[in-house]
Amino acid sequence: MNSHKILDKNNAVPYIERKHSGEEGGVFVINQYKRVDVFRCQNRAHAKLGKRVSVYHVLKVKKCYPNGCVYFRCKGQKLNKGESCPRDYKHGGRLCFGCKYFYDEKVAHQLEMVLPKAQQAEFWEDLDAFEDWLEEIRGRRHSILGRIQSVKPQLEKRILGKDEQLSLRGFLLVFRDTYIGQTHFEDFTYAAVPVSAYKRWVFRPGDELEFSAVVNEDQGRLVYSRLRDVEFSRRGEGEAPWTQKEIPLLLKTATEFRIQPEKCLYCPYGTLVDVTERSARGNFRYRRLFCLKGIHDPATCVVQPLEKIASEGCPDEVQEVDWKEGYR
Repeated sequence: MNSHKILDKNNAVPYIERKHSGEEGGVFVINQYKRVDVFRCQNRAHAKLGKRVSVYHVLKVKKCYPNGCVYFRCKGQKLNKGESCPRDYKHGGRLCFGCKYFYDEKVAHQLEMVLPKAQQAEFWEDLDAFEDWLEEIRGRRHSILGRIQSVKPQLEKRILGKDEQLSLRGFLLVFRDTYIGQTHFEDFTYAAVPVSAYKRWVFRPGDELEFSAVVNEDQGRLVYSRLRDVEFSRRGEGEAPWTQKEIPLLLKTATEFRIQPEKCLYCPYGTLVDVTERSARGNFRYRRLFCLKGIHDPATCVVQPLEKIASEGCPDEVQEVDWKEGYR
C-alpha cells in the first residue's frame, strides 16, 4: 500500500531540509479522518462548506454511510403562510413542541461518494491501515519531531441557559506535519500545553523541536499532550506570540463564526473552540470557529495580507495564496 513506506531515520537528512526537498522514502501517513474529497451531503447544514463533509463526520459522528440520514425539520403552519407566530418565533424549533400549529417535516438525505470508482477500494484500504496505525499509537507516549507553524490560545466556551463564558484552557501548538516515532505524519497535528508549560518554554512559530508526548485522537484530530524532554534544534524569530496581559482582552474581543472558511482554519488567528451547551433543549458538545483578531465577516478580512505587506513591503505583482502554507 502507498500509505506505508520504510523510513531509515538515522540516515535521513535533517527534518526541515528533508521536508522541503521533496525527498522520496519514509513512512508517511495522512489523516484519513479529515479528508473532505470522499463524501458529499446535500444537507443544507453543509452548504457553507460546499456540501463537503469529512470522513470522520460521516463514519464516526453521524454514521450515515451508506444509507444517508433522516431527520425531522420543525415547521409552523402560521409561519408557512406568512403570518406571525403566536410565540413570536421567527422559525420552527424544539421550543415549538406542544404548539397546535407545530408539525414535523421528514427530510431524507442520500450520502454521495464522490471518489471515482477506481479509487474507492484504495480509500477503504488506506482508511483501514490508518485506523490500525492509530490504534497502535493511541494513548501511548512517542517521540515527536516537528516545526511549529503557529501558536494559538486553547479556548473553551460554556453555555448554561442564557449565560455564556469563554475561558482559556492553555495553548495549542500547530504543526503542519510531524514525525511520530519513525512515521512521517503529513497532516496537521496539535500539541496541547498548559499555561505553565507555555511560560516555561516560550513556544513560538518557527521553533524546530523534539519532545515526547502522549498521542490521542480528538474528534478526528491528532493531539499531543503531557509534553516532556523538550529539546529545541532551532528557535523561531521574534517574541512569544501571546502574553498573559493579552488574554483578558482577547476573551472579550474574539468573535464567533457560524461557518468555517478554509482560510480562517489555517490562519494563525483562527481557532476552533470546544463548546459545551446545557439548556432546555438538552446537552450538546460541538466546535465553533473563533477569530482572535475580532473580525466579524471572514469575507472582508485583510489581516494576513496587511501583515504580509508590513513585514515585506508591497509586492511587485499579485501573489498566489496557499492558505495552508501562507504566501508562496
